[in-house]
Amino acid sequence: DRTAAPRVQRLVTANPMLRLQASAGNRAVASLFVQRDAELSLADAGWLRKAPDAPRHWELSAHLFTIAHLPQSGTDLRDRARKGLEARSEATGETAFLAVPDGRRFIVIDVIESRHMLRMAPRIGEIIEPEMSATGRATLAWLDPGEQEAALDRPVSQAQAREYEAVRARGYAVSIGEVFSGATNLAAAIFDARGRPMAVAGLCGPTGRLDGAH
Repeated sequence: DRTAAPRVQRLVTANPMLRLQASAGNRAVASLFVQRDAELSLADAGWLRKAPDAPRHWELSAHLFTIAHLPQSGTDLRDRARKGLEARSEATGETAFLAVPDGRRFIVIDVIESRHMLRMAPRIGEIIEPEMSATGRATLAWLDPGEQEAALDRPVSQAQAREYEAVRARGYAVSIGEVFSGATNLAAAIFDARGRPMAVAGLCGPTGRLDGAH
């Protein structure tokens, strides 16, 4: 039933903290999410992922931010990162943002906009590609070569390898006019308890203002 997809999407959108347990009691619902070859599988479409602390549970992925800003989604991470974003935006006068991985891409989940009339500001839900972006470099620099190639869908070039080494040395990544002409982005990875990059905190602004002094 192709009409099931919109109904399920509305259900997930209305309940952003929905977690389904694959037990006998709800097997009919859970099978919709775990059957990889099912046309309507939300897991395959990127809407759900296995909960890291409970393999038999599913939780919403960051992909949800591509269609709506749902304050309940990712609340814990955004709450913990928000003070830092606000401090960086206040100190530099530029836009600060928080992005999380979503497959091979990143999705912006929080933004503190610059107060300047001329400013750069990504939208919540905006997709950031890994190549050429400071967000991508800030994460890829801390992955092993195999993971880097998988994220880029091609071998890492020597220039990229040198850039990742530079990111690790200084602790943040830089992109100047490579994604948008006249825009500079700085980004640093946020690590989980295992030392793996789990999110990225970034700054963006016009290249004329966001320079080495920041």
